[in-house]
Amino acid sequence: MVLFYRLGWLTALAAVLLALITLYGLRPTPSTPVTAMSTSWEPLPSIYRSKQEFLASLPPWRRLLQKLNWHPTVDLKVRRYAIEQRLLQMQNEDEQLRKEDELRRKEDERTRKEDERLKKLDARFAELDARLSAIVSSSSTNSNQHPPTHDRSEA
Repeated sequence: MVLFYRLGWLTALAAVLLALITLYGLRPTPSTPVTAMSTSWEPLPSIYRSKQEFLASLPPWRRLLQKLNWHPTVDLKVRRYAIEQRLLQMQNEDEQLRKEDELRRKEDERTRKEDERLKKLDARFAELDARLSAIVSSSSTNSNQHPPTHDRSEA
């Protein structure tokens, strides 16, 4: 404990991490270059990543460092990014629903006009049917009576 007090907490932390790395044989992967930890954060990924997903993507030695040095502002940035993505998705869905509503409204208008046209045709057919019935009934009553005889010479 005295060692931690004299060396300072940052130096002690580095000593503990070095001991853990030596003890567990943790080495950085060759594809990951060993660099000093950056204090500036990279832009957020295009997909939402939680703290656990981010830590799982790191090599073990870097994961330990990151757990000790996690900043709550990153969580806020990730939450803000997730909210922005949800907002964009909701706006896209809203736009899609508006387009569908417009199409439905146009279809309803077209259907209403077609119904009006069909009602006018039905009324016209009913009128013509009534006239035809009147003509048929008048011709049948005329055929039951004696047809008038007219001489063509009188006319």
